[in-house]
Amino acid sequence: QCGSNKTLLNTSNTADEASLRAWTEMCHESGTEIWFWYYPTTYMCYLAPCPNIPNIYYDFMSVINDYGVDGIYYEGGGAEYSFEYLKAYLASRIMWNTDMTYDKYVDCIKEYLMMFYGDGYEDIYKYLMLQNEAGNATGICFINNFDRPGEIYDYKYLADHYEEMRALILSARAKTNDEKQIARIDDLFMCCEFMGLSTSYYRMYTNGTKESSSIWTERYT
Repeated sequence: QCGSNKTLLNTSNTADEASLRAWTEMCHESGTEIWFWYYPTTYMCYLAPCPNIPNIYYDFMSVINDYGVDGIYYEGGGAEYSFEYLKAYLASRIMWNTDMTYDKYVDCIKEYLMMFYGDGYEDIYKYLMLQNEAGNATGICFINNFDRPGEIYDYKYLADHYEEMRALILSARAKTNDEKQIARIDDLFMCCEFMGLSTSYYRMYTNGTKESSSIWTERYT
């Protein structure tokens, strides 16, 4: 879907796709296995996590069912606040069920969010999807483990939805009394505030009203 557009590493997804198909065919013809090395994370800024959770499903289904790879080497991050544990869980579930539907995949997402964050999991799910929409809004294809926040997020989208995303996190926090779940939500909130305050700096602080500037400063502090 990315076409032949060049990435920041001067690579082409179309060329990479052709290489994958060719290598898979050669390996299968010779009776050897081919494994796919998959990065779902970004190592450049953990507070701006890679917005690709729906894509993991389609990526895995493609390399497994369309190309017939024999295995996947999954290399993710380890930060709680950026949904990295969720991604690892989802990757494991897909590898055990390569016929999984997308609806079942969403069920797995919500199942995990309920266990990890508590009764406010639906709020967390909405937040997660807004985060991923901010990635889609860039209109470009980025390299998961390489590109910076400016390449993987549409800053205007994040700024436009900052208050909504913030409210969802706070709503989820109010729905649990479990100390571990509260701590996890607080980590997620830190991520939300980092992206929200960064992208709304000019509209709220520099060019904002006295009231909005005061709110921004209080939250930043």
